[in-house]
Amino acid sequence: MSRKIAVIGDMHVGSPVGLFDQYKDDDGEWHHDHTEANRKLLEYWHEFWEWAETIGYDTVLLLADLCEGNNRKEFGRNLKIADLDAQTGVATRLLEPHTRGKKIYSVSGSKYHDSLDTSLDRKVTQDLGGEFHGLLSHLEIEGTGHVIQMAHGSGSGTMYRESGAAREIMFMSMAADKKLAHDVHLMIRGHLHAYHYIESEERAYLYNPGWKLFFPWAPLVKSYGKNLPTIGAVILDIDYDGIRVIKPRYRGKPFYPYFQYYDKLRGSK
Repeated sequence: MSRKIAVIGDMHVGSPVGLFDQYKDDDGEWHHDHTEANRKLLEYWHEFWEWAETIGYDTVLLLADLCEGNNRKEFGRNLKIADLDAQTGVATRLLEPHTRGKKIYSVSGSKYHDSLDTSLDRKVTQDLGGEFHGLLSHLEIEGTGHVIQMAHGSGSGTMYRESGAAREIMFMSMAADKKLAHDVHLMIRGHLHAYHYIESEERAYLYNPGWKLFFPWAPLVKSYGKNLPTIGAVILDIDYDGIRVIKPRYRGKPFYPYFQYYDKLRGSK
């Protein structure tokens, strides 16, 4: 039996360089003021789901940071939508057509991209009719003999992100003598907004892409080239024979083209 699972994370609804759609304010007025980045990312979003329908999928995993949150350190100056109800409403509306009738599981994300009072990821998940599992989730993929471990964030190597993934694979193998009730065959993480996939004979590790462009935050500027994101999402194809990652293609290349917004050329001087 083959199972196909869409893996979505780091939508960052509310950011000028994240996903965005029209929304209605408390006075009933619709707002359509997308940035150039919002418009292009929304185009990619719709193309991804059109492609996903051709593949087919029965489950959607949500890796959190679905909303940008209230941008506390900058006092909201770097937000497209400051209203958290509007953020969760847009995130839900973007996901609902593609999760209807599917199994939905999610985890919590970065505290910075959440509310001080409640979990935005939990609200979106529950509004979609899905299950919210908190910081860590283990999912047995029925009919395949495989278990997925899902969380939002994870450490990465100082130089190479794959080093962090290899380390986690090793640690999971070291846990074998703990005689856990189940093994873990695939670990999935978001947060880095980048695609990397490595596997050993026993298990694999996936860093999932995201939907937010480069943002002028000091740690990202420090290693600019390394921190440019991969735009998009993946579908997992899982059966007893193994786990395969299916990537969308845009004009013959995997994922969707990065384009510059905050980091665009300012002209010659």
